[in-house]
Amino acid sequence: MVKLTIDNKVIEVEEGSTILEAAEKSDISIPSLCYHEALTPIGSCRLCSVEVTHNSMSSIITACNYPAEDGMKVSTNSVNVVNARKMVMELLLAQCPHSQKIQALARQLGVNQPRFAVKTQDCVLCQMCVKTCQEIVGISAISFITKGVDQEIGEVSIDILTDKCIGCGSCAYVCPTEAIKMEDVGDTRVISMPSVKMEFKLKKCKTCGNYWAPEKQLEHIAKISRTSPEEYDTCPDCRN
Repeated sequence: MVKLTIDNKVIEVEEGSTILEAAEKSDISIPSLCYHEALTPIGSCRLCSVEVTHNSMSSIITACNYPAEDGMKVSTNSVNVVNARKMVMELLLAQCPHSQKIQALARQLGVNQPRFAVKTQDCVLCQMCVKTCQEIVGISAISFITKGVDQEIGEVSIDILTDKCIGCGSCAYVCPTEAIKMEDVGDTRVISMPSVKMEFKLKKCKTCGNYWAPEKQLEHIAKISRTSPEEYDTCPDCRN
C-alpha cells in the first residue's frame, strides 16, 4: 500500500494505482475526456492535469496514467492546475465546438469561449477508439497515424482498416464526442467515422425474425470461441 495526500486529504491505495484512481476512491473529482477504466490510460486529452509535489519538486502531470507514490502531495485545484485545464479546454472547444460532452466540461471549468480559431470537426484524437479496438475487441482495425520519417507530412489522424472491421460498434460506444456514429437500419448496420462510412449486413434471428448483430462480428466470435456458426442463428433473447 502507498499513502499520499490529495487536496490535504490522506489517502491509502494499493501499489500500482494511479492518482486518478486514488482520487476516485475518495470521491475527489478530476475531469477527463479520454479516460475509461477498461482501457490503458494515455493522458491524451490532459484534462486530468494535477499538480504533484514530491521530493521538494512540483510539476503538472496527467492523473490518469501517473502512479501514486508514497509521500506524494497532489493538488487538483491549484492556480497552475486551473490555468492548465482551462487552456486545454479552450483548445478542445475550438477543435470540437459542437460536442455536448466538451460543452459540458467547458461549463464545468468556466470556459465560455475559446481564444483560438474554431475548427468545426468532431474527432479530438483521444485514441479511445484505437485502444478499444486493440485491447477489448482484439481486432486492431483502427490505428493512430502520426507524422514520421517514413510518412507523408500531414495532420495526425485516425485510420480504419475497413477489411478488418467487424462492425461491432464498440468504437462508437466509447467515443466521447460522437465523432463515430452507429445506426441499425433494417438489415444493415451503418458506422460513420470522420474519414469513412461502412455498412455491415445484420444477422436475422430464425426464431423472432429480428436483425440483431453483424454477420461479420458473429463470424469472428465463432472463430475465436471455436463454436459453430449455427449457434448464432438465434438471437440472445430467443435463446433465453
